[in-house]
Amino acid sequence: MSIAYKIEFDNSKKVNFSEMISEIFDGLMNCGQEIVKTYLEEADERLLEGRDKKRYRCKGRRKTAVKTKLGTVEYERRIYLDTEQYKHVYLLDESIAAQHIGLVDEQMSNSISDMICVMPYRRVAETISETTGLDISHQAVWNIVQKQGQRQIEKNDELAKLVKEHMPSGCVETKLLYEPVNVNESCPSCSTLRQTKAHGKKYKNLFFQEKYSTNSR
Repeated sequence: MSIAYKIEFDNSKKVNFSEMISEIFDGLMNCGQEIVKTYLEEADERLLEGRDKKRYRCKGRRKTAVKTKLGTVEYERRIYLDTEQYKHVYLLDESIAAQHIGLVDEQMSNSISDMICVMPYRRVAETISETTGLDISHQAVWNIVQKQGQRQIEKNDELAKLVKEHMPSGCVETKLLYEPVNVNESCPSCSTLRQTKAHGKKYKNLFFQEKYSTNSR
């Protein structure tokens, strides 16, 4: 894949360096979005032609979008009916091993989780918007952190289940720890997730002591 990008400047006017950098940055982000869109849609075409036609029945295209460092990439991919497992699937998603937190790609989500350890949600949103092609609100940052925390809790629940079944699976090295925190003592169901830095420490059979009675930690 090759790409050419042309930027023109009016030499009759004095160029503002900061504005020039901003213009180039925005142009490159837009260009990157188009590259990703083209790559994904071309890959979807190849999957259409190379699929097992007896098993996968094409049911048309669906629009979607994913938020990345380049900005929001919008594209279309085909949905198929899997006649063996009787469910609808996106072959493109399976072929590229797409991992998202909602509509945010995993790399972006991990960057947000690292940043939230050292700065508030609003500042994280401002930093992401200033340094990437993605315009994001502090509420969106909060939602991403909550979803990541919930995913981590589910993993920890599975580890705790293995511990109860006397099947420990070794150590977990992590930068973040998530734990449920009640924000309203009179309403146990009203809770949020709090995260703290672990500084790369290893925790054997990581789980929440508040929920599971065991001395392994």
